[in-house]
Amino acid sequence: MSQIMDAWGRARAAEHEGAHVSAAHHFGWVAASAELRPDGGECEVVWPEQLGIFERERQHCIILLVASEFAGQEGGVGDRAQVFRYAMQRSSSAEVREQLLAHLRYQAILLNADDAFRARAYRVANALLARGRLGASELPALLAGD
Repeated sequence: MSQIMDAWGRARAAEHEGAHVSAAHHFGWVAASAELRPDGGECEVVWPEQLGIFERERQHCIILLVASEFAGQEGGVGDRAQVFRYAMQRSSSAEVREQLLAHLRYQAILLNADDAFRARAYRVANALLARGRLGASELPALLAGD
């Protein structure tokens, strides 16, 4: 069900997408775009080709989870479900799955506590609120703090 967001919801969505972009940048991924939509937001990131599949999946899970740590649990249900599915596929038991999920969430919490990460996320969020969409040509300067 799609619903039009109010100003508070738009700000949360911008922060959520800003956190994804900032986290991707933290891991050396390339942010291709970020956008606000009437029912939320979306960003596109590209991972470094040299990453192995398991490290790429681990980083992707942290990129997904940190947005909820940064912008609140209201959004990101799909992100958290994607991480849970990953953990289900990679775990031999419920105990291992819970340990993996706890590790990923802990890594997201640590990243969220980083001042540089938060500053980048807020810069991207503010620009998203002002413009609605950011492309690959605009994001590097925001992430660098220029």
